[in-house]
Amino acid sequence: ARIGAPITGRITQIDVLFGQQVRQGQVLAEINSPELAQAQLNFLRAHSNQQLQTSAVERARLLLASDVIGTAELQRRQSELTVASAEKRAVSDQLRALGLTAERIQRLEQTGQIQPTAAITTTLAGTIIDRKVTQGQVVNPSDVLFVVSDLSSVWAAAEVPEQDAQFVKLGQRVQVEIPALNNERFAGRVALVADVVNPETRTVRVGVEMENKALRFKPSM
Repeated sequence: ARIGAPITGRITQIDVLFGQQVRQGQVLAEINSPELAQAQLNFLRAHSNQQLQTSAVERARLLLASDVIGTAELQRRQSELTVASAEKRAVSDQLRALGLTAERIQRLEQTGQIQPTAAITTTLAGTIIDRKVTQGQVVNPSDVLFVVSDLSSVWAAAEVPEQDAQFVKLGQRVQVEIPALNNERFAGRVALVADVVNPETRTVRVGVEMENKALRFKPSM
């Protein structure tokens, strides 16, 4: 998983180190952004409007019971409440996309206090195999800040001559010899046979899945 920032901003805190084990959803860093503050203001406006429309519907029900207004007026106010609720949900979804958790959005709704930073979290449990960011750096959504990999299972990549590719099948058990580990052989399973031939090497790419619970295999070995 290549983890980037959900918004343009400045990194204010980094919570993980290169090589560290992380769990899914764990906070990797915090980012400060004017865009985040504006989105929170929009949420507070939408929340206030929803409360206003809720009160208007409640008053309309009382007035309808007293024959002061008609059913059409109550329906109009209910329609406005529906729109206000939808707008609030949309802004709430935007805040989540910008890195605010459900708990922080709820706290924003209850306190009305703007939170200056958002969290950058990992979508995958595994190991930090690359970190390309420093504290204070300005980043944008196109930047890759962290690379997280689940190294408990890795792929060995092979280039099989095209005339031999017909003998390689998905699910086939194979042996992989690794020079970096004293030419020791390890069992693996064919997980990928490419559908195209590399026109330059006249080979077909094959991926072999191998268990790596002991972490003996390392990326790019």
